Amino acid sequence: MGFLERKLQEGEDQAGRVINGYRQLLDDSEETASIKAMITSGSPADSAGRRAADVHRALFKTALADPGVKYVAKSKTRSGVVEQFCVALWRKHLGEDDEGYRAMIIELGIVQSK
Repeated sequence: MGFLERKLQEGEDQAGRVINGYRQLLDDSEETASIKAMITSGSPADSAGRRAADVHRALFKTALADPGVKYVAKSKTRSGVVEQFCVALWRKHLGEDDEGYRAMIIELGIVQSK
């Protein structure tokens, strides 16, 4: 395997580590559990979405702080792509209704509001 192939493989491995690390942080977070409780108790979706966006920012920053993922952390393009995967993990935590998830991605600036 040549130099370029090794670097590409290392980048892919690191992206996978960030996503798996983020998934674990998300599943273990008390904030995530609290947001799930908000959704099930009937809180407004936009409130839960905004709170989820804040929690996402903190968790993603923590996931990128791992010294073993420097190629992902140093590249805005790579980290942006990986972040999209991490944001998608919130779908199961924000319930069947897409309103909370939509509020989250609007708050994060990923999509424009209607």
